[in-house]
Amino acid sequence: MTTATSSNSICTLDIGGMTCASCVRHVEKALSRIDGVDSAEVNLATEAATVSFDPQTARLSELTAAVAAAGYTATPATPPPPATPPAPSRRRGTTRTRRPRSRSRMTRSCVTSSANGRSP
Repeated sequence: MTTATSSNSICTLDIGGMTCASCVRHVEKALSRIDGVDSAEVNLATEAATVSFDPQTARLSELTAAVAAAGYTATPATPPPPATPPAPSRRRGTTRTRRPRSRSRMTRSCVTSSANGRSP
């Protein structure tokens, strides 16, 4: 996913093959060495790199090539699909919820006890 700001673009790359913090630093260095890259931040947990760069100087293909040369895979991230509303329920009206089992037993016990003349 690429977003353009005033004169820079911000690109998110999906990075594959990273296993540790050293890998993160290796990818960040590879991206930062490209002319036109202002900043490169890599997240190990999400396996994504966010790169701020000047599109006049650096190209997306150069970014992915630099990551590949460092020994990892890089593909431009795709934006998440738009959220879809939940499907309407087939039932109409309110849904009945069951009482917790312990309460229904307690009620039955009280009714039985009072019929026998004993307290629960």
